[in-house]
Amino acid sequence: MIPDYIALAKRSPPRSLWIPCAPQGGKEAAFSDLSRTGQALDLWTGRVQSSFTFDGERVEVETSVHPELDLVIVKLGSPLLGSGRPGVDLRFPGVAARLNPDPADFDHPEAHRTTELARGPRGLTLQRQLDDTRYWVELGADRPVQILDAGPHTFRVASAESDELTLLVLFSRERARQPLPAASAARGAVAEHWRRFWTQGDVLEFSGSRGGLPAAQSPQWAANASERLIEQLLCPAARAAD
Repeated sequence: MIPDYIALAKRSPPRSLWIPCAPQGGKEAAFSDLSRTGQALDLWTGRVQSSFTFDGERVEVETSVHPELDLVIVKLGSPLLGSGRPGVDLRFPGVAARLNPDPADFDHPEAHRTTELARGPRGLTLQRQLDDTRYWVELGADRPVQILDAGPHTFRVASAESDELTLLVLFSRERARQPLPAASAARGAVAEHWRRFWTQGDVLEFSGSRGGLPAAQSPQWAANASERLIEQLLCPAARAAD
């Protein structure tokens, strides 16, 4: 029996976090307005480090996922933050009729619903519904923020108090009863999880090869090592998706 992938996608709908930038007095920037872009994954801490230059200033973005909660952690750093440039957009699409190349559907906002349940100086609570699927979203910041309605199913978060901002976004099947963890504690939990992941458990060593080459120069050794590394990364992600 072929699974109904559209139905599966609706039960685990796509969710998007964007980093919008805008010049002084101008409209939202395009990718061509950015320079010196870069991105790297720190395997030891489980954090994706992204960076770019905009309007002559550097913007640093750190992204990670909590090991026990469906919680995304985004840390921004830039001198531009004090003027509200850049911010973070929390956007909720529907599910497209065709999953490839992108299952997110931003063209039919009437096909799903976002209900704001609460809003405070450091975050908000939302309820989402897409067909029969319903889930809750808790957005929290490590400092007071401005939250603007930036369009259908879209909320823009900016801070005018500091050149750093950390946001936590929790997705849950029921409305959260406990407060979000502190930003520093959430980031620390990610780092500690991946430290244990890489230092405990089995280790495979591919030493030597039938071709007579040293292990590090063997094509088969490199292929096996890469495959094992990918498995190590994907297994926790697959467990989190269940």
